[in-house]
Amino acid sequence: MRKEGFFRAYRNQELFYQLWKSQEQVENVIIVTHGMGEHSESYIHFCEGMLPGNYVIYAWDLRGHGKSEGKRGVASVNEYVEDLDQFIRFVKSREGDKKYFLLGHSMGGLIQMSYLINKNSNDFAGAIFSSPLMGLSMPVPVVKDMAAKMLVKLIPNITLNNEIDNELLSHDVSIVRSYDRDPLRHDQVCPRLYLDFLKCFKEFQQKAEKLQLPILMQLAGDDRIVSLKSSEEVFSLLGSEDKQKIVYAEMYHEIYNEVGRKKVFEDLKAWIGERVD
Repeated sequence: MRKEGFFRAYRNQELFYQLWKSQEQVENVIIVTHGMGEHSESYIHFCEGMLPGNYVIYAWDLRGHGKSEGKRGVASVNEYVEDLDQFIRFVKSREGDKKYFLLGHSMGGLIQMSYLINKNSNDFAGAIFSSPLMGLSMPVPVVKDMAAKMLVKLIPNITLNNEIDNELLSHDVSIVRSYDRDPLRHDQVCPRLYLDFLKCFKEFQQKAEKLQLPILMQLAGDDRIVSLKSSEEVFSLLGSEDKQKIVYAEMYHEIYNEVGRKKVFEDLKAWIGERVD
């Protein structure tokens, strides 16, 4: 069963969402936050891998992404965090008294981590991080870093190519080709967002111990997009006594859309199952 609609987010922005479930009555909810340039429909393989199951999966399109309002690539981490807060409230108003799991991929993981740290939200059944953006895979050249800081002051809403190569997202050629043809995907990012990322990286190192809820990190062992080392460092700093890290040795960044993703889903379903039984 699949449904879609819109919800009112931060500053009355209208954002798109969709949900999937395999049975009418469920006891658990998974709330998915996607990464940069993608959208909720990118998680169709995730839903196919996770369902059937005793949960409903909600995924939303970030502002400026997919079918949501907003200029492509123009937003701040704070706006994304406030949008996520509104989406969680929206989902809880629909689903009521259930167990809630948050799942964030890549930039969605950064947004989710910022939300959990700054909203003091340890009242979820668990949080899953898929190849989260906790640091960049390659250092940004000094010239580009300086240019970003200048552009934020001179042209705050300018967008630039994010320079992400789809070939480095997955070894599954059919997935990569579908990305190349997808009109809802975009490759834009504003310098302000890049500077927000740098602030978040420092904040995560300083405040990760605040997180006390169950946490699973599923990490790509051959990630060319985000820093595996940074994710592992943040993981080591988490305050939770119930935390698990799994590294998928030869996988690229998008582990839920990778060759061999069946094992990734099996691990995730087992982890959730242990926390709802």
